[in-house]
Amino acid sequence: VEGEFCAGLAKNKSVKSLCLAACRLGNKGVAHLCDGPLKSHPALGHISLQYNRLEAAAAKSLAQMLAVNQALRFLDICGNSIGTEGALALVEGLKNN
Repeated sequence: VEGEFCAGLAKNKSVKSLCLAACRLGNKGVAHLCDGPLKSHPALGHISLQYNRLEAAAAKSLAQMLAVNQALRFLDICGNSIGTEGALALVEGLKNN
């Protein structure tokens, strides 16, 4: 998900929904998205990251993104294994928004 995909998503300011379900992104792929285009995308309101083998590390990346992203209204991360640590990180990210 790094490289051209992230660069293209960052340039396309009209995307409102992004479904990356079952893409095997893993923690590293989500980190690239969160550190890049998802952090400040002005229109992206819906993201589906279902069944991507995400763990607490990915949830921490998502939490950092959630703390600053003002457009996102729906995030689907079901089917992943973020655990208690990841869930608590997401709560903190939302609190900081």
